[in-house]
Amino acid sequence: MRIAIVFVVAAMLQCTTADVPKKEEAVTQTGNVTITGIVTNEGVECPAIRGDDGKLYTITGPARDKLRPGMRVRISGKVAEMSTCMQGITISAKDVEVLQ
Repeated sequence: MRIAIVFVVAAMLQCTTADVPKKEEAVTQTGNVTITGIVTNEGVECPAIRGDDGKLYTITGPARDKLRPGMRVRISGKVAEMSTCMQGITISAKDVEVLQ
């Protein structure tokens, strides 16, 4: 039983802290984050972006309706504390900029 508890804690820590954006993305003191990458079809529950850093991000919020696979975008928002996306690092998008 003790091993199961340690495993659950390690799995939770891996999903919540190890994948939080690092230096590659711009993170402000208010907790906002900016991600640049390509919209992919990898998202099951939410639109997904493969960031320039190679990580998978999923997007929530009203701005997600603009996203189509193949678009190069810059997303600004906050890392979601909870999400139904179930994949990658979920960003609650405030702004979506389509890049050329």
